[in-house]
Amino acid sequence: MTLGNVRDLMSVLTIMTQMLVVAAVLMALLVGFLSQRCQFAVLRAMGAGRSYVFCVVLIEVTLLILLGAALGTLLGWGSSCVLSLWMKSQMRFDMPVRLGETEALLVGGLVVCGAGIGLLPAWLTFRGSIAEGLVSA
Repeated sequence: MTLGNVRDLMSVLTIMTQMLVVAAVLMALLVGFLSQRCQFAVLRAMGAGRSYVFCVVLIEVTLLILLGAALGTLLGWGSSCVLSLWMKSQMRFDMPVRLGETEALLVGGLVVCGAGIGLLPAWLTFRGSIAEGLVSA
């Protein structure tokens, strides 16, 4: 009974942590894209359409989120394996490590939410005028 309660608590903490990570990544992306306004304005001045710039920003955000989720999953799994081996050798306590459907759903949800939140910097870039972007350089 106690282990089930702890597992539920850890699940809630995991989801809250992921929400904080997505918010932090969004803030970093917004600052990064605001500093690149001039580059996007130059692209637009050279003939790139608004939709092209929107897609470039959205693809960049999605790839960053996807790469971060993949690396985070691999690092988490790897460190859990190392911890499991240490616990087995030191305490004679076998704690098997596996990635299951729950973890896949969490990572997939993180990627989908991150890509959805990535629409905000893409939309802000889409909306920006060429003149404002070139003046801010």
